[in-house]
This record gives sequence, structure tokens and C-alpha cells, in this order.
Amino acid sequence: MVDYNVFYKMRSQYWLSGDYGAGGSAFYTDGFDSINFVNNLIINTKNTGYGAYLNAERLVNMRGGITIDHRVERNVFIDCKKYAIEFANTRNFSDDNLYFNSKSGYIKIENPLPPLLFDIEATNKL
Repeated sequence: MVDYNVFYKMRSQYWLSGDYGAGGSAFYTDGFDSINFVNNLIINTKNTGYGAYLNAERLVNMRGGITIDHRVERNVFIDCKKYAIEFANTRNFSDDNLYFNSKSGYIKIENPLPPLLFDIEATNKL
């Protein structure tokens, strides 16, 4: 459970390749399951507000990190430069969040391929 936090002006670090690293996100998970991210305020992130990434090669108890059952609810996302929410797959949940100054396609679902980018109107049609 990650609740009742303020994440302000998170900045990115870059890999030697020049691509985004994990920095600059308000919250970043790598191969974890069942995270509840609720009632947080995220303001001005250089990367993603909430990012849950798949890490199938990290084996724990005979299985990889499949990144399911995340719940992102009742948060306020303001000015996230990359995405407000980035899920690894469709086996996660988001509801009752507020989004301000978001670029189009500010909710990303990585799998199944190809990655899909949504806004609220598009997600309500799923």
C-alpha cells in the first residue's frame, strides 16, 4: 500500500544510451504484483506518475514478475510529462483518478502488443 503521499518535481536520470531510466517517476515498480497506489498527489514528473513494468526474468518462488493486480485509485496526476499511468498489461485496475495538464494518450497499457495509449474517453469504451 502506497497512500497519502505528495510526489513533486520528480526528475529523470538517463542510461548511457540516452533513454529514460527509472528516475523521474513518482512511483516505479519492476516485476511486482498487487500494489495499491491510492490517494496520492503527483505533480510535475519528468517521466511517469505511476509505472508498473514487467520483469518475467526475475524468478521468485518459481515464477517471474508478471506485474498483475495493481490498483491505482483516487490519485491526482498533474503535469506528468511521459504518462500518468503505465501498466504492463490489462490485468490491473485504475479508477477515480484526476488528470490535469496531461498529454494525449496519458494512460499506457504495454501488453498485449502493440502498446495502447488512452485517455479517459478511450478507456471508458473498453
